[in-house]
Amino acid sequence: MSASENNLELAISGMSCANCVRHVTEAIQAVPGVQRVSVNLDARQAIVCWSPDSKPNALAVIQAVQTAGYGAQIIEAKAAEGHADCCGGHEHSHQGHSPAAAIMKPSPAGKYFCPMCPGVESDKPGDCPKCGMALERNPAWVAATGGKTIYTCPMHPEVQQDHPGNCPKCGMALEPKTMSTVEEENPELADMTRRFWIGGAFALPVFLLAMAHLIPSLRHESWVMGDTSRWIQFLLATPAVLWAGWPFFKRGWRSLVTWQLNMFTLIAIGVGTGYLFSAAVMLVPSAFPVSFAPDGKVGIYFEAAAVIVVLVLLGQVLELRREAKPAAPSVRC
Repeated sequence: MSASENNLELAISGMSCANCVRHVTEAIQAVPGVQRVSVNLDARQAIVCWSPDSKPNALAVIQAVQTAGYGAQIIEAKAAEGHADCCGGHEHSHQGHSPAAAIMKPSPAGKYFCPMCPGVESDKPGDCPKCGMALERNPAWVAATGGKTIYTCPMHPEVQQDHPGNCPKCGMALEPKTMSTVEEENPELADMTRRFWIGGAFALPVFLLAMAHLIPSLRHESWVMGDTSRWIQFLLATPAVLWAGWPFFKRGWRSLVTWQLNMFTLIAIGVGTGYLFSAAVMLVPSAFPVSFAPDGKVGIYFEAAAVIVVLVLLGQVLELRREAKPAAPSVRC
């Protein structure tokens, strides 16, 4: 079987920076039999090329990516005829792709899918019912109606036509690219953006009040560490944490129920503990021993909980905006 049939194309989730790309690349390269790998951050894809004398093992690659803390699902178990030769023209067995592909490959019919939970697909955006993470756009999805499918070369995006074939420049097989006349709105991006701005408006004064004692001119003012300041922080932090951060608590709870632990588990536990402890200090201060108040008052952490929620929201907004941009074509091995 020709080497051009031994490309393994994966959809990678959870990457947000060049360091993530490095982690995924190193994880895949450590799998026995992998000759080289190309990871594309914008496209959120990885192209794996097997060495000539190895037995391809797609499942091992997927498990390596998941062990590194990222999600992986097969987009394409083999390259179409006409793709660039990734292994220098050597011949080797192609066994090992099909079983993993049958289990992990997302269906083209599902517009959204969970990269962490195989088989979870949906026609609408939302959260995974198993792990609570937001569903991602399925790169294998092709619209049945409402769009025009054209074919383009992954190496030469300017080459486009309305029927399959080979690129006239490099000879690679053209790949489908769905073009829609109306730009689709991302409801999750709109929701996270709204929560970020409103949550930030509440969290900023909480942070300033909590840090006021660090300003030399205000250090000795009685109101800085007084009950009025503490109650204002409580009132302002409550919507910042409970309303703006509600999606994180829902996802964190679902991840605990299904035991699919992820970053939302950590966020929900950390932020929830800080907020509930501080709320208990304000509502039932007599419940805490004197040793908890070396300076006369038990410490509160409303500013930490509120700021963490806003920073995580900012990260979600930036990630969703990046995902909404057209992805650069993946480079073949």
